[in-house]
Amino acid sequence: MTFHRSDFPSIMKFAGTGALYRAGFDKEGRPVIVTLLARVFPREVTDLQEIARFWVAYVDYLNNECEKAGSTDYTAIADLAGFSPSKNFSLALSKVLIDILQKYYPERLAYALVLNAPFAFRMIWNMIAPFLEERTKAKVHILGTNMALLQDYVAPDVLEQAFGGKHAPYPLPDHIANTFDTKEGHTVHLGYFADTDGAATAGGGAAAAAAATAAADDKPAGIKKSLSSSRLHRVRHILARFDTMGRTKGAPNASEVPKSSPRVTVFGATGRTGMLVVGLALKAGYDVCAFVRIDGKGVPPALLAMGKEFGEDKLQIVVGDVTNASDLDRAIETSDAVVSCMGAPLSMQTGANEFYMTTGSKIVESMERNGTKRFVVVTAAQAKRMSQAWWDKNASLTENLARPMYWQGTYKHLADLEKFVEGKKDAIDFTFVRPALLDDESASDKYKLEAGSFFVGGGPLPRPALAAFIVKECVVCNKYAGTGVALAAVE
Repeated sequence: MTFHRSDFPSIMKFAGTGALYRAGFDKEGRPVIVTLLARVFPREVTDLQEIARFWVAYVDYLNNECEKAGSTDYTAIADLAGFSPSKNFSLALSKVLIDILQKYYPERLAYALVLNAPFAFRMIWNMIAPFLEERTKAKVHILGTNMALLQDYVAPDVLEQAFGGKHAPYPLPDHIANTFDTKEGHTVHLGYFADTDGAATAGGGAAAAAAATAAADDKPAGIKKSLSSSRLHRVRHILARFDTMGRTKGAPNASEVPKSSPRVTVFGATGRTGMLVVGLALKAGYDVCAFVRIDGKGVPPALLAMGKEFGEDKLQIVVGDVTNASDLDRAIETSDAVVSCMGAPLSMQTGANEFYMTTGSKIVESMERNGTKRFVVVTAAQAKRMSQAWWDKNASLTENLARPMYWQGTYKHLADLEKFVEGKKDAIDFTFVRPALLDDESASDKYKLEAGSFFVGGGPLPRPALAAFIVKECVVCNKYAGTGVALAAVE
């Protein structure tokens, strides 16, 4: 389906004025879009179907930008400076937009960064919050008037001067708005995501969007993240060009590549700890296979940069479903060790137990099939201890009173994972890495540890220290097999 300016007669009156435009890439390589809500006049959009057509076209454009960047999602900056509820807000249109985004594009938004929210925004937020799912709310970060906070997400050289950065204003109208004005227009290939076709169909609007049924989702409940099989297929297609071990591309399997160095497979390789583990393992001379989940954040530019630095023969990338046996075997076959730094995202917390158990069991099964014994898995300090009993006579009163809360949350989930892996001790040489709170600011690689313990006193553990322990002591030196190790910062 091809869209032109005439398909959005109301929206295009303000869409090209800076109300919505592209503004570079964030620190993790995601496209950034900016919305100046004071320039949006939703009550002028009398045809609610128009917003469905426009957003399908715009997200299709963002999909293309994400594909170029090797990402699967984008970051949005919403500036509410000058926002007026009477002029710039429509509950009816907001409900339609929320319905479309949550049903058909829930995995596309990484962050929504809200700036300059006036007092009236609290009233607006209370009106729209009931329509937002918890995973969507978790992505909304209200930053107030402190522009400096934006630089936690977007580098100053990319951030516009109006937001406290160094970049000149981005051109307006942006590419997509200009494309609508061309004779060719912007073409959306129906079938990109099978379950968005209804929203794009002329005359369909919200009613068609609600009627369009998503393809059957055969993923286990704990890791659905609302990705239907059609979406997963499309995301896999987007990321396939980064899959250096992709069998469909005619690339050799790991078993067909002569091994000149020990090999380690890293799950959670796109996360903050996983990226550090990949880098340290490469520096230690290991071949590394980085597993990139198709329901995750995509392939970070930093990971691609490491591939260029060390070579594709040293850093391989497998894009796959962490519960798919074939994808797991591609990543694990011929590996000497497996490291898991995975965690359940906020959008999965209600099914975190299923997430940890489903992914953990599938990884271990693949290790058994491929004869890989060494397994290093990051859990958490106190997880197993807090789950052992409802009252611990050796613990403080405060800890015992807090036990039920932790037991019902992530600690229980991680304790279940440890128990499962311990049951495989005859086949798997495991180490449970139990860090205390993590410090994302410190660059120190120093740590103190206590083997066989649930907790060691000390300050928050620097993330580089956690990665250093995993690589240097657990992988390279193969220490602490068959036990858990508590880590903390050196005081």
